[in-house]
Amino acid sequence: MLMSGTELFMREDVGLTDGEVEVLAGSMNVFMLASILAAGWVADHLGRRRTLVLANAFLMAGALAMSLGTSFAALMAARFVTSVGSGFARRILGTDADEEGAGEEAVVEGEVQTMRATDASVWFHRIQ
Repeated sequence: MLMSGTELFMREDVGLTDGEVEVLAGSMNVFMLASILAAGWVADHLGRRRTLVLANAFLMAGALAMSLGTSFAALMAARFVTSVGSGFARRILGTDADEEGAGEEAVVEGEVQTMRATDASVWFHRIQ
């Protein structure tokens, strides 16, 4: 998820190997699968709006953690936090879109917000 442009900077700035960059790039899908499965349960207990707020909090915390991460372990933890937020948002926005008839537009908007958060973390990390 949006790792191709950041891979060059991460290799330089953090000193990651090719294998570590590949693990970081692929880890989000694995982490997101678990969070998508958990999102329904969380939404049942907190409600959809609160779950979306929680998803946004995870996305912002993950973006901040990625921008401050200086090691592979820190970046991996940040990817986990970001993917939990992204998984929650995908699941809940998809449910709302189906019920409200917005279709793909709401899901696309969630993707744009996720990309903006990731872009912001890359810019912040590059400035440091």
